[in-house]
This record gives sequence, C-alpha cells and structure tokens, in this order.
Amino acid sequence: MDPEIRRLAREGLDAQRAAATARAEHARDVRLQHLAARHRERQVVPQNAVDFASVVLPGAAAILGQSAPSVGRTPLQFMARLAMSPRVRGSGPEVDRVRRLQHISFALLGETALVRQSEGWSRWISTEGHEGDMRGLTFMWDEATQRTRANLQRKLNPAGRLSKAPRLLELMVVLAAVIQMRMRGDGSTCLQWQPWLAAPMVMLSTKHEHVLSGLAGALPVNFLDRDSIKAFAQHVAVAMACMCYDSASSNIASVARMIAFLEKLPVWASNVVVHPERCLTHAVHIVKAYTLADNRLASE
Repeated sequence: MDPEIRRLAREGLDAQRAAATARAEHARDVRLQHLAARHRERQVVPQNAVDFASVVLPGAAAILGQSAPSVGRTPLQFMARLAMSPRVRGSGPEVDRVRRLQHISFALLGETALVRQSEGWSRWISTEGHEGDMRGLTFMWDEATQRTRANLQRKLNPAGRLSKAPRLLELMVVLAAVIQMRMRGDGSTCLQWQPWLAAPMVMLSTKHEHVLSGLAGALPVNFLDRDSIKAFAQHVAVAMACMCYDSASSNIASVARMIAFLEKLPVWASNVVVHPERCLTHAVHIVKAYTLADNRLASE
C-alpha cells in the first residue's frame, strides 16, 4: 500500500476516535451536571414544608428558627392536614400547643362538613326535576349506656355536690345517607348518593321524646314537622325514608309516633313512603341471649 494512503487512513481513524472521545466526555459532563442539579434540589426544602413542620411538630419552630403562627393565622390547609393526622402525644408546652391546635382543627373540619352538607341538601330539595324523580333518606340509630365520671354534673347541676363515683351516660349515634335519582332528558337516570354526617349526642334519658329530639337534630328531615316533610317531598314523585332500629320500647314508640304524624298530613304528603325495619343484628343477639339463659336454667 502506498505510504501516503496509509498515512491518510491513519489520520482519518485518529480523527474519528477523537470525535467519539469528545462526544463521550460531553455526554458525561451533561449527566454530571444533571445529577448535581438534582442533588441540589433534594437538599433545598420547600418553604411550604418548613412552615407546615413549624406548625404541627412540637419544638420544630425553634429548631428551624421560625415563630409558630397563632391559631387565627394558621393556614387552613395546614389545619386540615393536622386534623386528619394521628393524635399528638407527649407532654410540655409545645406539645400542648400542637394538641390544642389539632383539636381546634378537627372541630373546624367537622363544623365545615356539617354546614356544607346542609347547603348541598338545600340545593337538592329546591331544584325542580322531571316526572319520575326519587329522593330517599336512609338512617339507623342506637343508644348506648357508657360508664363515665360525673363530669357533666357541673353543667347539669352547678349548685349540687359533685361526685367522682361512676355514673351512667346515655349516648346516641345516628348513621344516615341521602339518595336522589333524577331523570334526564334522554331518558337515562342520574343517581346521587351522599353520606350524612351526624355527631354523637349525649342524652339525658332514653325515652322516646329524647330519641325523637335527637333524630330531629341529626337528620336533614324532621318527621314531626310539616314544613320539613313538605320540603322533602316536593319536586319528586316518591320521597322514601328507610329507618332501622333495635327493639327497644322507646324506639318502637318513636317510629309509631312519626308514622302517625305522617298519616295525618294532607294529600301533598301522599308521595312520602316510610319503610321501618327492626335491626336483624339486635334480634339475633336477643335470641342468642335468651337461648343461653334457657340453657343455664335447664342445666341447673
């Protein structure tokens, strides 16, 4: 081979190797720059996270060199996250401050939910629909007797003598949901379902008057009020109420009184349908308790 051709070929190969080496080094430099930038981003903590930590973590404000905001200046998004966080444990002024803020946040979140669901229910019952629409309310309730200290006697009987002996406290819990089915212009249906939140209630007695008062305060419909029932039944073809309760005499009397009130209403309430049903779980437990009692008597 001609030496001149060999020299040119060698120079071409050397140039290609140099170009490949330069491209590899450039790619390596670019990758190192990206890695360094990502490392710097990880080291920089967002200010929003710093502010949240100074609010919800006891003692974090002093470590981060910030002042914890007061309750009135705490952002709502921080309070919402704090309300759904596990309960803060420990002792000390900082822990007490965060725990107090957590209680306030939970109370505000619950109050907001109750207000917003009432506003949504008002829009439901005030919106005119089509023929064939249906609205429903399903709910169940139960009372439970809890043993507690006589802390409530201070409010119930301020002038009386306080006792630390255990007392019986009646609690009422209501679980409910609202349902609405509307007909569309093309003949299809739109079904909406929403749970109805109700806070547990303290009862002075389990008599049916107190049960009815508790249901009236917890449910969106008061079945002993004409205006409330009329608003529930308007703009729909059927307004159905399904209720579930145990076999206590106070609950049976409450249901009987609500049905008797509905039967005396004018013809505009003819589309209100009530479906009461006793709780099957309670019935099973009652039968089980009677069976065990009979077995003990038979064995004796």
